[in-house]
Formats: sequence, structure tokens, C-alpha cells
Amino acid sequence: MSGIIGICYQNGRPIDRTELERITDSIAHRGPDGSGIWLEGGVGLGHRMLWTTPESLKEQLPLVSSRGDFVITADARIDNREDLAHQLDLPLSVNIPDSALILAAYEAWGENCPEKLVGDFSFAIWDKRKRTLFAARDRIGIKPFYYHYREGIVFAFASEIAPLFHAVDLEKLPNQDAIREILATFATAHERTLFKDVQRLPPGSILMLRDGNLGVRRYWEPSTEKRRRKLDLAGHIEEFRHLFSEAVRAQTRSAYPIGCLLGGGAGCRLRTLCRRPPCPGQDAAEQLFHGLRPLALRRA
Repeated sequence: MSGIIGICYQNGRPIDRTELERITDSIAHRGPDGSGIWLEGGVGLGHRMLWTTPESLKEQLPLVSSRGDFVITADARIDNREDLAHQLDLPLSVNIPDSALILAAYEAWGENCPEKLVGDFSFAIWDKRKRTLFAARDRIGIKPFYYHYREGIVFAFASEIAPLFHAVDLEKLPNQDAIREILATFATAHERTLFKDVQRLPPGSILMLRDGNLGVRRYWEPSTEKRRRKLDLAGHIEEFRHLFSEAVRAQTRSAYPIGCLLGGGAGCRLRTLCRRPPCPGQDAAEQLFHGLRPLALRRA
């Protein structure tokens, strides 16, 4: 959980460094391990760092690309690092932070880069040549992204809503439509918040600010197509075993010792067993899944 913030004035107003630092520090609770800002003319990006993975220990954000064309601020954890590095022909090591992989993916695939990413992320990239801002949020919406847009005047975004009120002198007014939705359905539409003129980028969506025009579109939707694979019971168990083990491995990449908060369910125990050292003569996956076969047979 890091924190990101950005302001893009469209009316020629310059970014004040002291003000950008103050707004960035207002979300210091999201990232106590470091802070950084980048500004040029009417565009400013900020970041608060929380160290979680080995790569993040050396990460500096906002990050400028090697050619100086792009600048990124990101709250991201990328799980398919090896696959991305292979596709991008990059030497993978702990010296390559996740934000640099995202930036390389954007340079290679442009607006389609979020489709190549697996993990939890929200990020924004400023293209200095085209004068455009590109942002994206992960498929499920684990990482937050809120924004305010006043056409022809300003666009601002942040990991939380509160900094937006200070960043662009936004008045705190209730969103009556969202309140009615909450009372009637206990939920709101993906893009609405309880504050007027504050939106959130929906999960699985990208945002583009170009020539003063703002566009949002989905890059991912849950599939409703039923995919029937001709697998016997053993095949299904093996497929689940592979996917589950890989998911746990990717999600437990950490710069620190890992602890497990157990709720008592089977899922908690499975995740814990998947990460413990194996017994002599038996790998961890065998310990974890040897009991699934009789359980599945009893329920078949």
C-alpha cells in the first residue's frame, strides 16, 4: 500500500513545489518509507513509498524513463515479473522495480500494457512529448484511484479522496445520487463516490487525458463464457494445484518475514501449508494436495 497523487493544470497555471510536497505528505500514512515528487510546468506527480518487496527497497518514485519521455507514479505489485521481463527482453533482477517494468510495458505496448500485467496496481504515466496522461487500475480494483476533472481547468488524482479537496480547492459536497444508491442497494456504481465531482476509476479500466479531453474505457471484463476442459478428476486436482501454488508463490514475494493471520477456514490452512518448508522426502505441494483427492472423491 503506497500512495500516489497527481495534478495536471490545463489553464496554464504552474505547479507550486511546496504545495505539491504538502499534498503528497498528506498521505504519508500510506507510505512511511519515503517520498518523492516530480513537476514540470502545470504537471506534477507525487508518491509515498511503502517497502514490501525486495525490489521496492531500491525503488524511487516518481520514475523518469531512460530517454526522459515518460514519468510514472505507481502503487503496484506485479506478479508476472518473469514473464514480462522475457517479453520485454529485460534481464530480471531485484534491481528492476515493478514501476520500471510497467514503464517498459507502456513503452512497448502503449494503452494495451495493462492487459499484459498480472497483479495489483494503480498507476499514472505522463507522456512529455504528447502531453498526455495515461492511468490504469488492476482488474479487480485492489488498488484505489480517485480523480477530479474540471474540463479545460484541471485534472487531479490520488489514492484517497481527501487530498483532492486540498489539491484543487474542491468543495466538499455530498453526491445525492450515490447516497440514494447506497440506501437502496448498499452499493454504488463503480465510478461514483459519495462526494460530488469526485470519481473513481473502475476496476479493469484505463484513463486517458489528451488535448483536454478525458476518456475512460474498460480493458478487461469477467468472462461469462463457460469453458469446459476435458479433464478427469486427477487432471482438475493437478490444475488447481498448479494455479494455487503459483498464486501463493507470487503473492508472498516479500522483503520481510511473512506472517499468516488464520481465520480457521480451509483456505487459510492451505495457504500456510503451501509456504512452509517441506518434510524430508516430500515436497510442499505433495503435503498440501495429497488430501484433496479423497475429499474430492467423497463429494463427487
